[in-house]
Amino acid sequence: MKLCVVTSGLLFACLAAAATPPNSGLRSSERRQAGRRSELRPRGSGVAPGPDDSGWAGAIHSGKDITEVSGTFIIPQLSRPPNADADTTYVGSAWLGIDGDENCPGAILETGIDFFASPDGSIEVDAWSQWTPGYQYSFQSLKNLEAGVELHFHVKTNGATGGTAQIYVPSTDETWTQTYTDQPALCQTSAEWVVENLLTTDANGIRTIPPLIDFSDLTFTGAKYTHDGGVQSGAAGSRPQAINVGGVVRAAGQAVGEDSVVIKYHASN
Repeated sequence: MKLCVVTSGLLFACLAAAATPPNSGLRSSERRQAGRRSELRPRGSGVAPGPDDSGWAGAIHSGKDITEVSGTFIIPQLSRPPNADADTTYVGSAWLGIDGDENCPGAILETGIDFFASPDGSIEVDAWSQWTPGYQYSFQSLKNLEAGVELHFHVKTNGATGGTAQIYVPSTDETWTQTYTDQPALCQTSAEWVVENLLTTDANGIRTIPPLIDFSDLTFTGAKYTHDGGVQSGAAGSRPQAINVGGVVRAAGQAVGEDSVVIKYHASN
């Protein structure tokens, strides 16, 4: 099953309690066994989630009969903050999807990448897709993901319980597609373009919010969604979102122009 934590009207995280099934496409790394999507267990301490904390920075557009969401971004420069704790892994995730806001917290069709900045200074970027609640599929064939690489993301529903998630890498002409069927029903009422501060849990079930990885501005371009029987619109007019932990803004985003979403890291964390 999944334990979903909803804060400030946003789905902050869902923690997997079921064992990972045997499938080469699923995440299995030990450091990803305890949290939603990236299954992280960073070294070092985080902070306990509070009732007013929010985990998404970016933009959310509400609507009806949303069937597709797309966008492109260049992987930003990633690093540990200047004041980083020596024993802590800094994390983050950038993705787009359908549903998961306060109007439909029980399901999301999403695809994106996770970021890791380890104590030794190494940076890892992993691509994935997920129909939440459910298991995350790692796009293992997509290699050499690093700062400066352009990625195109697209999710599309086939009814409320099926669809596809896709990532395309123009520089290598690689495409990864995951097809979903017989999933928990989507409401199809929101489109998101976000950076997320992942929530983690330890072996004792204690949930914490790890520190967010330092990233240069991340800009979704071509941020569009299809709705109301085939109408395509840009992200203009979407609700801005900020990651807020304990009253401290870690990152904030907003729609800019017709179809762009800009997300900025805040060095205060």
